[in-house]
Amino acid sequence: MRIDSSPPQAALTSASELPACDTSRRFVRVIEQRTDGLVAFEFAIGWPDLAVELLLPQRAFADFCAAHRVQRLDEDSAAGSFAGQSTAVRQPMPHRF
Repeated sequence: MRIDSSPPQAALTSASELPACDTSRRFVRVIEQRTDGLVAFEFAIGWPDLAVELLLPQRAFADFCAAHRVQRLDEDSAAGSFAGQSTAVRQPMPHRF
């Protein structure tokens, strides 16, 4: 019996269908500033919608943002949005630990 391991045709996407990705752009969206001094935030490179969720102390978060020269997506300013993206702060994920 032969198993077909090729991806379904619907899953294939050409590079021309994807939005442009500028990997020099870095984005941060604060999710929560916790009472224990930690900042929960999303960090993205290139595409603001493809992000990882991170947690750092306030000072380390400020250093991280400066080192990566991020564009804040959670601030109420013209610089806080990217190509019409929503700048609303979303609810944090439930604690898993």
